[in-house]
Amino acid sequence: MYQSEAHASGSWHARDAPIMLAQAKSLAERLAAVAVFKEKLKPVGTVVADNMSNGASRAFSAYPNRLVILNGGDGTIAYTQFPGPFAYNGLQALAWLTAWAGKQGK
Repeated sequence: MYQSEAHASGSWHARDAPIMLAQAKSLAERLAAVAVFKEKLKPVGTVVADNMSNGASRAFSAYPNRLVILNGGDGTIAYTQFPGPFAYNGLQALAWLTAWAGKQGK
């Protein structure tokens, strides 16, 4: 879920950031940022955008980043990590998904 720019252009920025974007001021701008993210970084899976009041981000305590995997059947949380950036571990999430897929016979 794309929620906002943690290091927006014109503010404190990470020198190694692959993309520099301004902070979105409207939902249309946020959706445009999602399009750039998808084009440049080619993420695996679905990328969605939070609303401008950041309701989902607050509900999941997701800022600045957090890995959350939802159950596709009913939307419940199947897996989560502590908020990042230091607790963010993509390999751990991949291992969980691999084990889950094995249990599903996929």
